[in-house]
Amino acid sequence: MMNRRTVQRLIMFLSFVAIISVVAIYYPDVIFKDEVPATHDRVDVSKLKPGSFVEVKRDSSHVFVLRDFAGAIHIFTIPFWDGAYWLPEFDWTHPAVPCAIFGPDNNDGTLVIDGRFRCREPDHGEFFRREHSWTYAGENKGYRTVDLKTAKHEIDENVVVLPRAE
Repeated sequence: MMNRRTVQRLIMFLSFVAIISVVAIYYPDVIFKDEVPATHDRVDVSKLKPGSFVEVKRDSSHVFVLRDFAGAIHIFTIPFWDGAYWLPEFDWTHPAVPCAIFGPDNNDGTLVIDGRFRCREPDHGEFFRREHSWTYAGENKGYRTVDLKTAKHEIDENVVVLPRAE
């Protein structure tokens, strides 16, 4: 049988090990919390004039960061693989419609007033063009398809930080 002093030392030792373990696990997060890993995409939105956008090409998606004519920032992600944007059949859980030419209506990076996000492939029919059309704010202009999907992001002053995992 252990005596009381041995039990107290054992409890103190286990408590010390538990505290060290917690500090070792969480201390790096506390120290490096304000630093953004280099694996994150960053977009300086202070350089975006009203009516302009930038497209960030990622592994499995492209992210559109745009400043509309009223000055609001919008950030949307579109699945992209095999050389095509994959638009939703009806919702984003099943992107099933490939489109090689997609984006906001623009003239050399300047948005067109009253323009839209749309697929510009000529071989898609009128129903497709109407259903797969969104305002610059991401609202669908069709009847059955959902709005554009907002990309996960953080805004740090004038910089949009996009995490790599989507």
